[in-house]
Amino acid sequence: MTGRARAAAFAVIAFCALFQFFTLRSGHSWMDDAFMYVMHADNLAAGRPYAQTCYAYTPENPYPGPAVYPPGYPVLLAVIMKAGGGFRAFKAANVFFLASLLVCLLFLAGFPPDDLRAAALAGLFGLNPVLWNYKDLVYSDILFCFLLYFSVLVYGRARERRGSLLYAAAGFACYLAYSVRPLGGILPAAIALEAIASGKGRWRDLGVLAACFAVPAAAQAFFFDLSAYSGTLSAHTADALVPGASRVLGGFLTSMLNFWAPDLSRAPAASAAAAALTFAVLAGFTAGLGARISAKRLEAMDFFVPLYVGAVAAFRIYDGVRYLFPLMPYLAWKAFEGFGVFRGEAAGRRASAVFLAGALALYGWTFAARTEYGTISAGPYSKTAQGMFDYLRTASDRDGTVIFIKPRSMCFFTGRRSAVYPASGDDAQFMEYFRKEGASYLVISRIFEQDARSLYGFAERNSRVLEKVYENQDFKVFRILPGRG
Repeated sequence: MTGRARAAAFAVIAFCALFQFFTLRSGHSWMDDAFMYVMHADNLAAGRPYAQTCYAYTPENPYPGPAVYPPGYPVLLAVIMKAGGGFRAFKAANVFFLASLLVCLLFLAGFPPDDLRAAALAGLFGLNPVLWNYKDLVYSDILFCFLLYFSVLVYGRARERRGSLLYAAAGFACYLAYSVRPLGGILPAAIALEAIASGKGRWRDLGVLAACFAVPAAAQAFFFDLSAYSGTLSAHTADALVPGASRVLGGFLTSMLNFWAPDLSRAPAASAAAAALTFAVLAGFTAGLGARISAKRLEAMDFFVPLYVGAVAAFRIYDGVRYLFPLMPYLAWKAFEGFGVFRGEAAGRRASAVFLAGALALYGWTFAARTEYGTISAGPYSKTAQGMFDYLRTASDRDGTVIFIKPRSMCFFTGRRSAVYPASGDDAQFMEYFRKEGASYLVISRIFEQDARSLYGFAERNSRVLEKVYENQDFKVFRILPGRG
């Protein structure tokens, strides 16, 4: 890539970073993994036990999330906290790591001189409306994606220059990705498979890489008790393998459609455009993959993609489009290369330009017609949610557990022991669960579909046991009367 093409790519990255930063939003959504990360970070910053929070995980309903998360992302948040930063700084860090991811893609994508596809790739992800939404969530997804592609970049440099120090750096980078999300541990296995397939593995250097991944991973296991995290993963495998895995694979395909725009409901033209973009990515990637197989030039990420999808399917856990984030940069990058397989390099560049124009048109429609700006209106920082939290924060009975669909949010904002209600069961089973958890309050809201479906009728049928003590426009708080179940 010449200086002009690289300058264009860096200009696009700078524009994307500024756009993302100056459109940061205050508040947060109800996606409350964020508050678990922040509670872990606060424990690290204050010198308290890492896993000590008031969230009570329950196997009767594992879906709110585990009682403990891997330490990589909370360590970053703790550093920001110690420097005086808060939620806005956490979100600004997302912007920084998104821009850093785009820089990694710039150096990874070895397009020919004067080729502007690297700049196009940067715009494709730097202006993506779904990633724009996620930059306002205190979630580990963007950091994980950066560390994943940074690891691939360092490994590529190690292969080119054949230096043990670079292999060691690649191994440690893989560990950092793993420390943020355990699925990062797939990358060293993908690197080993790539070395076997190519027949050019420098096994001593790969041993250095493996050691520099395994030693800090073992230290993490020693210093951080993450058994509650792995236990949560095991709870999801109760589903039958074939239907559970099929649901996950269908989730990946649906997420590819939703990756280009977050809300395609009642928008048939936009849905058709998203389907065309998805088909183009899959077709271009498949064509490029075939060419790499024929030339015996498979890359580590060619193995990572199926291993990652297989691992997620095996655990039957799929939490929406964010699980697709680690794959999309590679799929799109290799699709841009693969477009040239059909009718030559020049035609491939033209196809990439058409693809980018279609994506940017869909992005523009989304930002103009389907996007809210400014403060996030719905979420735990809303006036009604804060009113409910204030009531429970000051309620006289502080010993009992609060039952709420978003227990990590409840724990974070009130400091009270909090748990979710069971995923299913009859009234007697619910009441027995409440007794087992030592529950003193039940909070329900019609803004949550599951509450409206499961709890409003339950509260009416059990009014002798549930005393309504607080209500606002969105929330009802019931005191669970002891001895009346």
